Amino acid sequence: MSPELADLVDRLAETGTVAELSLHGADLIGADLSSATFDRIDFSYARLRNAHFSDCVFLDCRFDHGELEAILLDTCRFDRGSFDRSRWLRARLNGCVFRDVSANGIELRGARIDQSQWFNGDLRQSVLREADIERSFFAGTTFEQADLQASKLRQVGFDGIDLRGADLVGASLDQVALFDCDLSGKVLRGLRMPRTQFVRTRLAGIDLSGADLTQCNFQGADLRGARLEAAAAAYANYSGADLSDAHCQSAYFANSLWLEARLDRADLSGTDLESASMMRASAVGTRFSRARLKQADLSYADCSQADFAGASFAATRVHRASLPRGAWRRQPGVVFQDADLYAAEAWSERRDALYE
Repeated sequence: MSPELADLVDRLAETGTVAELSLHGADLIGADLSSATFDRIDFSYARLRNAHFSDCVFLDCRFDHGELEAILLDTCRFDRGSFDRSRWLRARLNGCVFRDVSANGIELRGARIDQSQWFNGDLRQSVLREADIERSFFAGTTFEQADLQASKLRQVGFDGIDLRGADLVGASLDQVALFDCDLSGKVLRGLRMPRTQFVRTRLAGIDLSGADLTQCNFQGADLRGARLEAAAAAYANYSGADLSDAHCQSAYFANSLWLEARLDRADLSGTDLESASMMRASAVGTRFSRARLKQADLSYADCSQADFAGASFAATRVHRASLPRGAWRRQPGVVFQDADLYAAEAWSERRDALYE
């Protein structure tokens, strides 16, 4: 045990708290401390490799340029303070909370972060390459120029985060939730992100071609001009989303949901829309050429000026839909009148009459 570590242990033995202490450049390798409070401690340039802290509280502490390789943090709390340019290679963070912490340029390559929360943090230029992040949450945190290449994110939440400047090449996202985030213009070709939530997220111009979007939720998302060519997006939800001018050629959208979505001028040529529900969608000028529309439901949709050349139909419902001019009445496989919807309309009229 180094002299610096022995002195720290002695101080903590008295009250469990140390305050206003400089451990700048100290040798704390292999430290094992628990249930301690550190108040305004300077750990900058300190060596904390293989250290273990559990149930500790850090208030206004500095770890700038520190060596924290393979450190283990269990249920620790960090309020304010900074980790700028510190190295946390293969660190393990379990159940930790970070509030108002600056971690500009922190290196967390290969780290495992589980059940941890980051609020109003600064992770600009951070390196999270090959990190394994699970069941964690980030809100109000800056990721500008952050490196998340080949990282694995599972059951991670992002709230109000601008990820346009983050590098996500080769990353995988599973059951990730992005609320009110910004990924517009990002190139994420071929990424695996099944069951990811993109609720009210700005995705205009994003390139998701060839991506795995199975069971993703894009409800209310901005996907104007997005590229989804050859994407695998079965059971995805696009209700209320705006996909105007989107490029979706040859994508797989079987069993997807598009209630009141905007698809004006989008290109869905060659897509598989079997059993897709597009009720009340706006598809003005949309290209459905060579699309597979078996058992798809376009009831009440506005498909005026849409192109259905070469599309295939089988039990395709277009009840009260606005359709382009053409020989629709002779088109086999198209259901123009839905008895169940007529019954629902009649019931709605009777209900409304009771309240007049």
